[in-house]
Amino acid sequence: MKILNDNIYNWPAGLEEGRKNRDLVPLPEENNLELIIGEKNCYLLSVIYSSDEMTIGKMVLPVNKYSEMESHKGDEVVNVIKGRLTINIYSDEENVNPRSVSKSSYVIDEGEKMLIPEGYRHVYKNIYEGNVEALIVIAPEL
Repeated sequence: MKILNDNIYNWPAGLEEGRKNRDLVPLPEENNLELIIGEKNCYLLSVIYSSDEMTIGKMVLPVNKYSEMESHKGDEVVNVIKGRLTINIYSDEENVNPRSVSKSSYVIDEGEKMLIPEGYRHVYKNIYEGNVEALIVIAPEL
C-alpha cells in the first residue's frame, strides 16, 4: 500500500498533547483523514485514528470495483458493516494479477470479520449490489 500523507501515523493532529494531558479525545467523523488508496483501482479509506502502533479506518469500496493488491507490516482485521466483500489471498506462487482467480477467496458478509495476517497479499472485491463499507484495523503499522 502506497501512502502519500506524512500525517498518517499521527492522526488526529494533536493526539500526543491529549495523551500527555491524559484527556479523552473525541474522534468525530468530520475529523477523519480522507485517503484515496490505489493508483488505478481506487477506494476511499477514512482514517479515524493512526499511530505507530495501530491504524483504524473505514473503507468504502464501490460496486463492481476491486482494490489493488496490498500487504501490510501488521495484522489486519476487516469488519464488514455494510454489504458483502470478497477477499482474495495470494501466495507467493500465484499470479499477481488481481483479476486472476485465487485459490483462496473468502466472502465476508455484513456483520462478519476476518483476520488477514501480516504480509499476506490480498485484494478486496465488491462484485455485489451496493457499496461495501468495512472497518479496517491494522496493527502495529501499515
